Amino acid sequence: MGIIMPHTDRVGATVVAKMILNRLLKENIYHPSSPFGRVTVSIGIAVAEYGGPTQSQQLVEAADAALYEAKAGGRNQFQ
Repeated sequence: MGIIMPHTDRVGATVVAKMILNRLLKENIYHPSSPFGRVTVSIGIAVAEYGGPTQSQQLVEAADAALYEAKAGGRNQFQ
């Protein structure tokens, strides 16, 4: 799933990522196959900044790479 937030910088995207993580934690949805015992989410953030990726495919690839970093870092986090 992707979330597109026009006119949002990395700080804003970080705020939204933290809100998503906190809300899911509060829901505490049981997931017996998860090492956490509940549903979690890993989030990859990519933003179009000056000097950064500007094409949609580049943004998707950057977000995907950040997502895999979050998963490799222990999951249930954002990168």
